[in-house]
Amino acid sequence: MATTSIRWTFATELIALIAGADSMAPVLVKTSRPGDTEITDEMVYLRMPITGDVSLPVGVGGRKPRDDRFAVTLAVAVSRQTIDEAMVRLEEIVADVCDLLADDPSLGDFDGVLSAEVTAATVGADTYADGVWGSGEITVSVHSRLT
Repeated sequence: MATTSIRWTFATELIALIAGADSMAPVLVKTSRPGDTEITDEMVYLRMPITGDVSLPVGVGGRKPRDDRFAVTLAVAVSRQTIDEAMVRLEEIVADVCDLLADDPSLGDFDGVLSAEVTAATVGADTYADGVWGSGEITVSVHSRLT
């Protein structure tokens, strides 16, 4: 069992898994929001902060296990000329990420993880003078136990 927080390690492994997938080849995948000079038409990145709750019993003797329940949120963004194009591509990327997570068991074998599941996925788009910006989020909820 892990002895310290696995939040960042889990998040970076999640990003590495997505970045390594063939279906994500045209998509910029990063651990943080891309800077102005890095913005591309298709992106997936970690939305900060990684939020959650920690439960640590303190009224008992000896080393106490901690339960850490946290959420890793992936931001998905696409730029297109029409709202239909943006929404279709946005939903394709969200589906690809969800399929990738459904097919790969490696995150479930992560040290300290009791469970990890996709618990939310949202998509939407806004029209601007030069096109449409589609954005979405995928939330992976994790329950870990630290000893």
